Amino acid sequence: MRVELTQGAISALGNGREPRDPILQCLGTKFVTGSGVPRLRLDLSDGIHSFAIVMLGTHLHHLVTDGSLQQHTVFKLKQYHSAVLQGLKRIVVCLDIEILQSAEEAGGKIGEPVRFAVSQNAAYGHETLPLTTRPGVEDLYLDAV
Repeated sequence: MRVELTQGAISALGNGREPRDPILQCLGTKFVTGSGVPRLRLDLSDGIHSFAIVMLGTHLHHLVTDGSLQQHTVFKLKQYHSAVLQGLKRIVVCLDIEILQSAEEAGGKIGEPVRFAVSQNAAYGHETLPLTTRPGVEDLYLDAV
């Protein structure tokens, strides 16, 4: 049985709104180094859009290392913090999640999400339409984080 993702949650998060307990799917994880503290970046989807400027709180890293949170896992984002970095990049930090379906139970990617990119106005919380980018372009944006 598939869990319904919270469609529109990625757009809301990217535009500075705060959806309550959105159900999302993890499309991938990546350890990021650079500041001395290992960080874990997530690529999340709501079935319509995906967003990769998401960090997992260090106290939750064990979910990735023990295999609970992996590609295609579905979870409820129970607590998070959203902030604007360097004046124009919005980042979301996951502080508490509840695993709803393992990757095996989810059975693969849900929907056909396209990459969500945030305009400068959206970073500051102004209403804008989502922008989509070509595959690969988001990596340039992510490297700057």
